[in-house]
Amino acid sequence: MATNKTHEITVAELHADLQPIEVVAVRASLSHSSIYRRVKEGTFPKSYKIGARAVWLNEDIDRFIASITHPQNVGQIMGRAA
Repeated sequence: MATNKTHEITVAELHADLQPIEVVAVRASLSHSSIYRRVKEGTFPKSYKIGARAVWLNEDIDRFIASITHPQNVGQIMGRAA
């Protein structure tokens, strides 16, 4: 007999893993419009809809920030050829 295995997650864990645009903007040092433009261009992590709000995965934002802190990536992230 097969069992359905699920991972139970608390609301606090869920909130820690999902970040609204206000938090993402501060962490990434970008305006809301810059974030949405970059999402459309494919140069920023995609968002997920939770009700009427867009949220981002914390780990995606961590990876984005790490990628822009490496000097070899700065020209690419800023929209200039390296």
